[in-house]
Amino acid sequence: NAMICRPSGPSPTFNYNSQSSAKEGFDFDSSSARIQPRLTWQLGEGRTLGAYLSLSTGDISNVSATTSQLIRADGGSRQRRSIGADMNWRRSASAADRPALRFGFSTEYGGDDRGHRYASVSARSAAVWRPRPESGVVFRAQMRAGTIQSLDGTSHIGDRYILGQNSIRGFSFGGFGPRDLAVADQPTLGGNSFAIARIDAQFNDAFGEDARFKPGIFVDIGSLWGLDNTAGGIAGGAQVDDALNLRGSVGISVQVDTGIGALVLSVAHPVLAKSYDKPQIVQFSFRRTF
Repeated sequence: NAMICRPSGPSPTFNYNSQSSAKEGFDFDSSSARIQPRLTWQLGEGRTLGAYLSLSTGDISNVSATTSQLIRADGGSRQRRSIGADMNWRRSASAADRPALRFGFSTEYGGDDRGHRYASVSARSAAVWRPRPESGVVFRAQMRAGTIQSLDGTSHIGDRYILGQNSIRGFSFGGFGPRDLAVADQPTLGGNSFAIARIDAQFNDAFGEDARFKPGIFVDIGSLWGLDNTAGGIAGGAQVDDALNLRGSVGISVQVDTGIGALVLSVAHPVLAKSYDKPQIVQFSFRRTF
C-alpha cells in the first residue's frame, strides 16, 4: 500500500514589520520597515513550503565621524527588494529510539537601490532525544548555518549576520565575529557567513521526578566570518580580520517549568575566544517543547 500526500492550496499571509533602535550596541541609530506577502503550501504531515516577496526600507543615521569607514559607508537610507522560498519539516518523537526532529532550509535573491545584489541560503536543524525515558536524561542538538554571496556591490551591515548568545552562549549580541580594531569604538561589523552547533544534556530527575527545576550542561561552538570589503579604520587604510575564527563555550543551565514553556537560566564560560570579543556570561531564555 502507498500513501500519496497531495499539497493543499496555498495559504496567503501578509507581514509588516517596523523597527527602530538607538545605539543598541552600535554607535549609530537605525530604523527599518518591511512588508512581506507570503504563500504557504502544506505538503503533508509536518511539511511546509513557502514563497514570499519582501520590500523594505531602512535608514542609518547619527553615525560617528570617528567610527569605521565600513560603517560610515552604510549610512543613509536605502530600499531593498527580494524574493525567497523556504521549506520546513518536523517529526515528533514516537518512541525512545526515535528523536524529535526539525529541519528548515531557505534561499533568497534580492538587491537594493545602492547597487548591491545578492543570493543567500541558510539551513537549520534541531533534535531532542531521550535514549532511556526512565533515566530522565534528555539530549538536545541544534545546528545552523547561512551565507550571503554578493553578486554586485558589497554587503550592507543591515544584511550581514550579527550573532550573540542565541547562537553561542557566553557572548553578547554582536560580541564575536569581524570587528574593526583600528578605531576607538571597535564596532562589530557582522559577517557574510556563519555556522553554529549547540549540544545540551538535561537531567530531569536530578531533584526528583516531579521537580520543576532541571539542571543541565552544554557545549556551543561556531564561527561568524567573511566581509566583501576589509578596508577598515577611519580612512579605510587598516585591514579587518574576517577569517573563520572558532568561538566556543561550555556551561551549566537550569530549566524551570512554567506550564506554558520552560524558562532557562544559562551560565557560560567562553573557552575559544578572541581578546576583543564581548562576553555575556548569564543568559535567560524561553523554550517551548516540540
